[in-house]
Formats: sequence, C-alpha cells, structure tokens
Amino acid sequence: MGLTRQDLSERIGISPQQLQKYEAGQNRISAGRLLELAQALESNVSFFFPVTEEKRAREAPPQRSTRLSRADAAQFAEALSGAKGIRTRRVMLGLARSIRRKSRD
Repeated sequence: MGLTRQDLSERIGISPQQLQKYEAGQNRISAGRLLELAQALESNVSFFFPVTEEKRAREAPPQRSTRLSRADAAQFAEALSGAKGIRTRRVMLGLARSIRRKSRD
C-alpha cells in the first residue's frame, strides 16, 4: 500500500508513536481502533489474525461427495421408472440434468 507510519497514524487519528506501540505490542489496541486500522489499510479485520491450518480445517465446510451413492441412484431409478408415460420420465430426467448443470455453475 506504500503508507508511512505517519500517514497511517494520521488516517486513524493517533500519533506515530502510539502506532509504533501497537505494532510492538506495548499497548493494547481496542476492537474499534483495529477496525479503523483495517479500514485505513483497505483491508478486513481478519487480516490481523493469522489462520492456522487447524482452525481452517475446523471452519471448512464438510466435504460432500458429488457422486450419487448406489442407494440414492437406485431410489432415483426406481422413482423414474415408476413414473407413468415416457414423456413424464423424460421430463424428470431433463429436470435432473438441469439441476446438475446449475450446481456446476
């Protein structure tokens, strides 16, 4: 970003010395001041918090298999074959294909 300590401290309304104390961990920084810093740096507050691999793994959504299980495939085939008329089955199959395409986007 190319900001000097002077520039950054002016943006958030503190002295360069106070900013240096925050950087060195000599003074505590409030949540509000941290937000001001993030905004001055055109960043998100999360920028200041390192994410460990353990935390990333805990917060990651569980991986779902995109493949249809055998039981689900059998149920789908049974439902499809139970539909009366070829036209209805084609509509159901078309709907399933459309859902698949949309989920890839």
